Amino acid sequence: MRAPLVAAATALSLACSALAVPLAERQIQTYLPPSQDPFYRPPASFASAQNGAILASRKVSTYFDLLADATYQVLYKTTAATGEADATVATLFRPKNALSPPRIIVDCQTSYALVAHRNPFNATLTVATAVNAATNGLDLLAGLAKGWYVAVPDHEGSKAAFISGVTEAFAGLDGLRAMLNSRETLPSADGYKAVIHGYSGGGHASAWATQFLPTYGSGLNVVAAAYGGVPIDLRVTFDHLDRNLFGSLAISALQGMANAYPELQTWLDTSVSSAGRTAFQRAKTDCNSFVAAPFVDLDSLFTAGGAALDEAIPKKYFAIGSLGRPLDAPGASTNGQIASIPVFQYHSRSDQIVAYDPVPSYFSAQCAGGANLQLGTTLLSEHITALIAFLGDAYIFMNNAFEGRLGNRGCSQRNTIVAPLFSRAYIEAVGEQAWRQILGLNQRKVGGEDVQLQKAAAASASA
Repeated sequence: MRAPLVAAATALSLACSALAVPLAERQIQTYLPPSQDPFYRPPASFASAQNGAILASRKVSTYFDLLADATYQVLYKTTAATGEADATVATLFRPKNALSPPRIIVDCQTSYALVAHRNPFNATLTVATAVNAATNGLDLLAGLAKGWYVAVPDHEGSKAAFISGVTEAFAGLDGLRAMLNSRETLPSADGYKAVIHGYSGGGHASAWATQFLPTYGSGLNVVAAAYGGVPIDLRVTFDHLDRNLFGSLAISALQGMANAYPELQTWLDTSVSSAGRTAFQRAKTDCNSFVAAPFVDLDSLFTAGGAALDEAIPKKYFAIGSLGRPLDAPGASTNGQIASIPVFQYHSRSDQIVAYDPVPSYFSAQCAGGANLQLGTTLLSEHITALIAFLGDAYIFMNNAFEGRLGNRGCSQRNTIVAPLFSRAYIEAVGEQAWRQILGLNQRKVGGEDVQLQKAAAASASA
């Protein structure tokens, strides 16, 4: 959650697109921003509640209810990165044709509530319209079409801790617990299985939730995870973004980490230049879609230039934020940092937003530790293109996990895509509604990238 607006979004969530049903034909209720909405205020005694306990619940309408029988927003108890009690929200979807026993997807693709908040910049455009509609509907439509329950946790927590892996892990796993506790959404959790999925910032949250699953997520029946475009090493990714078209994402990420860790915020307050102070202040309050600034020179943000990022305090938090390192966080550890469930990870080797360079060493370390990890790569694709190209494979993998067909395959790497874009296998994997949404993305600008489905198809063929 973010005040006055919702939290800084993932790199994917920056533009709107055609939905399966035009927005004008949908009657969507709008809500006050979180800073003005009493729903987001937990009761005084909430710290004593169990993680995942529901503190408030309301039935809502969203832009993604086409295949949902009911949709609820819940406020639930979780844990902040520094160990204190926190409360955040999740949007929970019950499918029209729910399978039994229940299958649940924890959808980390977006990092905030999916209800439509009123937009202070444009009275005719809600935040959800501008920020959510482009790609987030894909997971919702694909999952609901399969009869899966969908839990969408605000994994940034109440402090808008964008790219804080510990925050994301705790809030994401407790979002699954909230689904299991929501009898309005899920009448019975008996025999349930769950999977975790996300891409880019959502992939980061998914990977961190997977990393903390054996400890903080103990007792949850998560059978697999699929995630792509994951920022594994934040320092490397910052260098990748420097003077890049998407450079302002580094500002949002550093501010998000500072929101989670007061020591880092104190350092930031005393280290930024005048230009940096303005940039980071905007990142505190606005979505990335409103603060996007291309070709940001990170040197200009700090009085000591870019070398400031190598000082002791930021270096400490870059280490804390590096996926795959052992980490003892308040209340849980990463338990040796090796994924304990089957994982399908995918990444474009030419990703212009999230650096690919750390992926091979992460893959090797996971495999050496005994992980069950399939890595898919493609060369001729940009960030959003890779999301689209691999989506069919991700859903085939998750469906196989639910069916118990994954087994212990160990590690494998492939440069091929099982279900290429436009193939019948791809369309069956994601469902007709999600496929229509994908077709609506063609030749549109999403997250600053011009989506060309023919390029995505070429990436599928040449992965």
